[in-house]
Amino acid sequence: MEINDAVWHPSGTGLMLSATDHPESDQNTEHIFFFRLWDVANGDRKQVDSMTQVLAPRGPFVNIRIAADGLRMAFVGCREDGPTPHDLMLAHHGDKAIHNLTGASVDRPVLDYRWSKDGGLLAIVEDGFHTKFVAFTAEGALKEIAAIPANPNAFGVSNSGEVAFAGQTATTPQDYGFGTRRARRSKSLT
Repeated sequence: MEINDAVWHPSGTGLMLSATDHPESDQNTEHIFFFRLWDVANGDRKQVDSMTQVLAPRGPFVNIRIAADGLRMAFVGCREDGPTPHDLMLAHHGDKAIHNLTGASVDRPVLDYRWSKDGGLLAIVEDGFHTKFVAFTAEGALKEIAAIPANPNAFGVSNSGEVAFAGQTATTPQDYGFGTRRARRSKSLT
């Protein structure tokens, strides 16, 4: 078994893994597994150490992230079978279907994404020579958000829902910004 990514499940009972049980193969054999470390029954925590395949996405995928409710997971994957992952995918716990959030609605490569406080997703996508934020509701629908003049390249979302980001343009140095949907403030880093 070769593991390429590991993310704690919000329940604390195990890890979601991007792994292959055929590392010798030149084919894409990576799948998403749940490695259960603990079973919590009647308040007692018992060690389990079992691994179950959760999904078998077509083509390469990266950046597995699990929603705070533990019922949904997202990752950047391929529309078909490759060659490079660039669409934001959403899967529900126990469901083998994968919903491509950006393929038809945005049709731009996803660079990074985060879960938001309301259970939606916020992502940075390429847009020609620029980058921009796009957002999705908890149900996976594209959501309107205010445009920012900078090209975001790094960001984080707090537990309270505030977004902090760094961005720049071709003519302005990198600055950082903080905000919610209502207000934004920024400060130059140079």
